[in-house]
Amino acid sequence: MGQPVTITLYVSAEDLYNVSPQPTRNQQAELDAYCILGDNNDLSRGKPDPGGGLNTFTSQIYSDKQVTWVGQNIKNDGYRVLVDEISSDAPFFTTNPLTGNGGRVVGTPKEGINNVIDTYTIKFYIDPPGGQPQSGPYYLDPKLGGNDDE
Repeated sequence: MGQPVTITLYVSAEDLYNVSPQPTRNQQAELDAYCILGDNNDLSRGKPDPGGGLNTFTSQIYSDKQVTWVGQNIKNDGYRVLVDEISSDAPFFTTNPLTGNGGRVVGTPKEGINNVIDTYTIKFYIDPPGGQPQSGPYYLDPKLGGNDDE
């Protein structure tokens, strides 16, 4: 049986915020230096391909079981990681894109996603302490693997 899954984007937020020049959407290797992905799926933990970066990270998700994306700063320095949007060309969710609320995004995959593996996009920002402007958006393009929960 499938389970709800939380996908966490861990970021060295202050370091990414202060890197100059800021990485563009096409500079995924730059983001690999500051970000890690993980999930809590006890049945099949997400992982990157051997030697692969974040864009090869695949999380298994299940029909009708909630998926939550959250950002977490690796350091305790007042910076926040705000997941803003999840988008995909695959038919995982009835709404595309899924939009964030309070720095996290929640969606429930629909039926009929069994054996679907596709790239999706995580859009996120860094919110620094002290009223400085946000940095980003930043984009990561990992993968989701769909499973129908029976």
